[in-house]
Amino acid sequence: MAAIDNKTLGLSYIIVAAALFLLSLLIAVYRKERSFRIFACAFAASAIGVLLIGGQGTINLWFSLILGNILMIANYLLLMCGIRVFYKESVIWPKHFSLYIVAGFFIFAYATFVNNSFLIRTVAYTIFLAVIMIEFYFYLKQRLVNIPGMIRNVFQSVIVGYLVIYIARVVIVLIEDSNPSLHISNEIFSNFTLVMSIVSLIFWFSALQLLDSYKLLEEMKAQNNLLDSMARTDSLTGIYNRHYLEQNINDYMQAADRSGEPISFILIDLDHFKEVNDQYGHAVGDEVLISTVNIIRDMIRVTDKAVRWGGEEFLILAIATSQDGAAKLAEKIRNAIAAKHYDTVGHVTASFGIVEHFYSETEDMCFKRVDIALYNAKNSGRNCVVSWSASDQLPIALIKIEWLEKWNSGNDVIDKDHRILIELTNKLIEFTFQDTSADIVGEQINLILAHIVSHFEKEEQILQRLAYPGYEEHLQSHKGLLRESAVIKEKYNKENSHITDLISFLAGKVVIGHLLMMDTKFFAYTQAEKNAPEN
Repeated sequence: MAAIDNKTLGLSYIIVAAALFLLSLLIAVYRKERSFRIFACAFAASAIGVLLIGGQGTINLWFSLILGNILMIANYLLLMCGIRVFYKESVIWPKHFSLYIVAGFFIFAYATFVNNSFLIRTVAYTIFLAVIMIEFYFYLKQRLVNIPGMIRNVFQSVIVGYLVIYIARVVIVLIEDSNPSLHISNEIFSNFTLVMSIVSLIFWFSALQLLDSYKLLEEMKAQNNLLDSMARTDSLTGIYNRHYLEQNINDYMQAADRSGEPISFILIDLDHFKEVNDQYGHAVGDEVLISTVNIIRDMIRVTDKAVRWGGEEFLILAIATSQDGAAKLAEKIRNAIAAKHYDTVGHVTASFGIVEHFYSETEDMCFKRVDIALYNAKNSGRNCVVSWSASDQLPIALIKIEWLEKWNSGNDVIDKDHRILIELTNKLIEFTFQDTSADIVGEQINLILAHIVSHFEKEEQILQRLAYPGYEEHLQSHKGLLRESAVIKEKYNKENSHITDLISFLAGKVVIGHLLMMDTKFFAYTQAEKNAPEN
């Protein structure tokens, strides 16, 4: 009965090994994975080996005992070779693997034909297995350091389990050799060995699959990282591209609003760069672009962000940097760019526009302002740094003002006046598109200017009461705006200017410029008063 069970288990082993051979072969063909072709050969060798060993008595001993055992040893050697291919080792079949095969051949031949001893064959096979498994263990230990613990544990369990089973088998065979009465126990253990060998086969295949799946996941992660990097960085220069900044600029500006830290934009444009491309070719132009980026990289801090804004334009997001600080940085970069000498084009210069982000300012408004600053730099003769100033006017095309909650100062009087001013200005803008009579437009202008005067008076009283440290500066700003508004109104009345000039002044300078550049500075004081506990 035990013999029948043994043969049944042997047949089960062969079926499982053959199935794993086919699965590995399918993976190898479908995925074009060389390592799985070798794994398939290993499982095939295992199936044929057990088939030959189980055919003792009907198959020639050269095949059943010698070739069968050699194939079982080759099974583990092939598994190691597959792993070596998996890890792209230069040597797939080390020379000492051949020594294992040759030594095994002579030992099994001796134990079969010279000294027919089951004990010698068992001990020899176990020694070979132990040496191979120990080598396998240390080989994998070096390469499985960075993979999930589950995969390491499966491999280690299979290797250690194999060693324990076969070493125990040798012990039992040695005991049985000295005490033949334990023959039945040995048969039972042989069956157990076959069962565990079948389980181990499945574990081997599962471990290899897990390892391969982990490799695929890592490759996918690397590809995703590469795609993400390509989506965020400029392929020529390696710095961030415009898409990255557009996706993240709001986060940077909101962080600046929350922390109170300044954040500035430096827009750089290489002067007459089209002439470089036209005269010397795009290869030389690319050399200039890359060199310019290297200069920028050397000058900025790790926290700053350099972006290729488009063509020969670059933008630096200077974190925790005021407009004055950004202008100093820009001047250093400008000097470094101008000092760089190229063998082909000689020297190249650049123009710079600088703005500091206003509290709660939208990205569009910030980009428009830095564009204007750069435009002014180009109109000033190029190769210079120009910062945005309060005297700069935003183009009327930008204006359609919508109230933002971040503009709430915390003082109800000031906030109400600001909202009314925005409503009045938007109404004036609507008139320009409705062919409204000059008299009605004039009335609206007078209403706005009267509201500005009234608002400034109330705001000054509140700031004086709060002992605002910037009161004098704020007062002078009010006086300057009132003087300028009177001049612009007079020009309009004399038909020396267009309505859009007045609207640009009111919306760009008074509403947006003054509110963001000056009023936001006292918000901390008005909000503190609002949040102060009542006595």
